[in-house]
Amino acid sequence: MAATTSSNSDQADPTTKPTSQITLQTLENYPVPLSHPPPPISKDMELCRAVSAKSKSLFGLSRPDVIFQDQWLVVVNKPQGVYCERVLESIPQVLCHSDESGESFGLGDGVFG
Repeated sequence: MAATTSSNSDQADPTTKPTSQITLQTLENYPVPLSHPPPPISKDMELCRAVSAKSKSLFGLSRPDVIFQDQWLVVVNKPQGVYCERVLESIPQVLCHSDESGESFGLGDGVFG
């Protein structure tokens, strides 16, 4: 009778075993993170940075903020806490104003020497 019971349990296992084996194999193949998760305080710090940067998002780049400009490159003095996207959005306006006024910044302007 014990042999009959084990054969009955073997017949029931094929329907449940593959699913559990697939789940186990999936968990084994899942990549393990190399770094530890950040501490909970990092969320608060990032939120403070985002709020600070958001409050400075009204920043508009002006001509004195341009350190160097040539045909291919513009170097600006970006204040701390201002999003780079906001500075990048302001560059075309500064360049248009400098073209209209005839200003240009380069190595020959005495900025670097």
